[in-house]
Amino acid sequence: MADEICNMFFKSGLTGSIFGSAPPIWQELDFKSCADGSIRKVSVSPVLRSSYMPNQYLYRNGKAINLDGTYTQSSNPVTTGDFYHFSGPASPLNEGDPYMGCSRDSGHGGNPWSISVLSGVDTDPDAQFCGAPAKKPDVEYTR
Repeated sequence: MADEICNMFFKSGLTGSIFGSAPPIWQELDFKSCADGSIRKVSVSPVLRSSYMPNQYLYRNGKAINLDGTYTQSSNPVTTGDFYHFSGPASPLNEGDPYMGCSRDSGHGGNPWSISVLSGVDTDPDAQFCGAPAKKPDVEYTR
């Protein structure tokens, strides 16, 4: 019984605990903050991109905004968590997979670190922006 509990919660590796191989939870903000207090999208991508989990709420100066940066009166999340897709590799392979690298068109799939299902819990990869790979993340805010 003790061995099974250890395997369930603490064993590492591909056949180990699911708690040690969950996909990364991430969010990416890409906008310009204007002098009039508004936010403007920088590209075709929304102001906020994120992983499948959790729900995402977006506020500016205490007021809810949409994915395009406009103010809204709603307190609803701008994206809703999707545990089904978050909890495992996609089928068919490479479509909406939370472990694959992300791109401008990957939606919630992928991650900015290309952390795979086989990556260890101590993995320290390089980061990239999903919506604009040529940009470099600010190191102070990516760790």
